[in-house]
Amino acid sequence: MEVFFIHLVKSSGILVLFWAVYHLFLKKETFFNSTRWFLNFGLIASIVIPFIYFKTINIIEVPTNTPTSLPTITNETAQEISVASKLLTYAFYGYLLGILFFSTKLLIQLASLYRFIKKGTLKKGNFNYVLTNENMSPFSFFNYIVYNPNIYKEKELEAILTHEQIHAKQHHSIDVIFLHIYTIVFWINPIAWLYKKEHTQNLEYITDLHTSNKLNTQKEYQYLLLKQLNGMQYSIINPFYNSLIKKRIVMLQKQKSHKKNLWKYSLILPLLAGFMMLFSFKTVTKFNHLNENTTNQYVITKQTTDNELEELKNKVQKQGNKLIYSNLKRNSSGLIKNIKIKYIVGSIKAGPTEFSKEEGIGNLYFGTNNNTVYLDIEKSTDSNLLTEQPKSKQLNDPIYVIDGKIMPKDFDVKSIDPESIYSMNVIKGESAIEKYGEKGRNGVVEIFLKDSNQINLNSSDSKNSFKISSTTIDQKEKPLYVLDGKILHEDFDINTIDPSTINHINVLKDINATKKYGDEGKNGVIEIVLETNTSEAKNKSTSIQFKKIDPNQLIILDGKEISHEEYSKIDREEIRAFIILKDGDAVEKYGEKGKNGVIIIQTKGSSKNSF
Repeated sequence: MEVFFIHLVKSSGILVLFWAVYHLFLKKETFFNSTRWFLNFGLIASIVIPFIYFKTINIIEVPTNTPTSLPTITNETAQEISVASKLLTYAFYGYLLGILFFSTKLLIQLASLYRFIKKGTLKKGNFNYVLTNENMSPFSFFNYIVYNPNIYKEKELEAILTHEQIHAKQHHSIDVIFLHIYTIVFWINPIAWLYKKEHTQNLEYITDLHTSNKLNTQKEYQYLLLKQLNGMQYSIINPFYNSLIKKRIVMLQKQKSHKKNLWKYSLILPLLAGFMMLFSFKTVTKFNHLNENTTNQYVITKQTTDNELEELKNKVQKQGNKLIYSNLKRNSSGLIKNIKIKYIVGSIKAGPTEFSKEEGIGNLYFGTNNNTVYLDIEKSTDSNLLTEQPKSKQLNDPIYVIDGKIMPKDFDVKSIDPESIYSMNVIKGESAIEKYGEKGRNGVVEIFLKDSNQINLNSSDSKNSFKISSTTIDQKEKPLYVLDGKILHEDFDINTIDPSTINHINVLKDINATKKYGDEGKNGVIEIVLETNTSEAKNKSTSIQFKKIDPNQLIILDGKEISHEEYSKIDREEIRAFIILKDGDAVEKYGEKGKNGVIIIQTKGSSKNSF
């Protein structure tokens, strides 16, 4: 019932649009035939368009333990729903009674008209002429023309019959019946009754114009229209005389409209488009529950064609996910030798990962399994990147990189909570070696967490593995560097630190960074903690363990130039800030002496203005 009333309201709205365009822009034009089809199209459009929907399905994959129960409905709310439902039911039955009333009225008129035609004298020809002695206006109904031959002169009768023949030839009775059925179904809409009146009037304009042109006696025809008779009338017929005589005479005398005004019919198009934009687009959200026994896997092989790739992309998109591929290259045999893939499920991403092999890539699998999104080559359906896999189906001792930090060899990837992972990236072959050197020969698994936490690198295997990549803090602004609790200057170069002296690195982002360091940490914070416990570190603790510097670099300590020997004896604990100037910045400030770079150091006991 609710659907019925929604359709009723939409249909009424569309009919109002057509009626408004006609009433405001077309009513005074003389394009009567065009107006007839415009008004008929309005009736059909108001019925059909509410049924048209453009549906968008949004699929959200959720774990099986996600609650999907509806909110609890209280007794008070249930009572309100029950009352509303009853009122809607009463309204629906009341509406049906209205349809029944007007349908009965139409059937009575049709029955009465049938009996009246049967009583008359039938004279067959091209049309079925029904002669009657009743004092009534001549009329036509489909191919029947009813008139009283005794009350008209010969010329008057010729004009009347010509008029009714045009009604019959142009099948105006079909329009009239359709209008009656429409007003029966949509009787509650007042615009429907006005629409019917305007449409019927336009049919008379069409017939009057054709009749006066055919008889070539427009003035006499207008006098004939004024000779209105009283008598029996039926609303379902096309009577020669009716209450619109004055308007019909005015339209006969009206000058013909210019063809350039035909553009006015197109005014309905943007109105219909706007209506459909508001009411014909529906978004349906479907929840796809994942469980441990459910997988969703796709495969791309070296033989996959371009068309098959597009079909696969569309298939993934229909499920509410995204498959993005680029850098597609094929060898001389037409096999895929290079492709870059990114697979996105909701907010979880796998890739982008580039796969390359001259003789053709291996089978590339991607999808979801155990609530995990994966993207890999030679990956079996019942495995994922966070579980043990057969040797033939996994990387041969790859290195793991968490938020830009290389993990020790004994690192257990299963210790990571899958829910904390933002995205994963697998790098193989030349790309891995180019980025990570020989350590990446067996492949690299890059894992990016939603919220980075401290990761200790205390094992001996982690030495010399420190690397800060652009993915550690993915921001355009430079992060804040903190060395053993001391905030370093924004020009500090992380690459000047000797990796062997690093104990661990802590990366802070967003609220965790600002909570600890205030506004200075808004772009992220990289905390570097140096070794302090080993005897080797203690021997080095008297100075900051930087990589070997250029002997030609200029060194400034608290505003004064010092030698490299003095630089090596600086107590690390006494340093407040450390700056490295290069290229143009160094030369601009220190002239020719700074051409090889400048190291500026400020100790705790110096003036803050020494910079």
